[in-house]
Amino acid sequence: MQGQITLAFTPATSADKNDSGFIFLVDAKDKSGVLKTNLATLKQKWIDSGKVAKTDKIRDIEFTTLIFSSDDVSKTMDKVLPSTKKDKEQAEEKKPAKKNEWIVGQSDSLLIVGSSAKDIEKILIRQSGGGVPSLSEHGPFAASYGTHFRDAPTYAWVDLKNIVESLSRKT
Repeated sequence: MQGQITLAFTPATSADKNDSGFIFLVDAKDKSGVLKTNLATLKQKWIDSGKVAKTDKIRDIEFTTLIFSSDDVSKTMDKVLPSTKKDKEQAEEKKPAKKNEWIVGQSDSLLIVGSSAKDIEKILIRQSGGGVPSLSEHGPFAASYGTHFRDAPTYAWVDLKNIVESLSRKT
């Protein structure tokens, strides 16, 4: 990593009101060649391990969709952080595995990982100078950014209004 890192959680789309999405961006700056090689290696290792991946284009840029189940994540976490007997018993009682899709790709020096092609397309439009509004144009963020975050090396900002609205729809 050479540049700015951004993690954003996006509201649920009208098509799937249960799951909010995410976008993870990393600017590789002058290491974009290394990033391209690493993404190709990741895709090949993913396929070689028997996992499902598909290739799509978003605004003429190739992205790989990595498809995995929540059970895959649990197995990986068990290797990293071994579970107790009680945790294993609770895991056996849980719901069936859920299918997850992460879309991974590169635009210039920008690593883009996300759960929604529509969200990624907005990033690509904005990156090319298109008219998609940015977070800095969102009233509550704009008010905070100028006074609190402009010179901060790191910061986090949460739009509680959207979170509360989302939670109230689920109940």
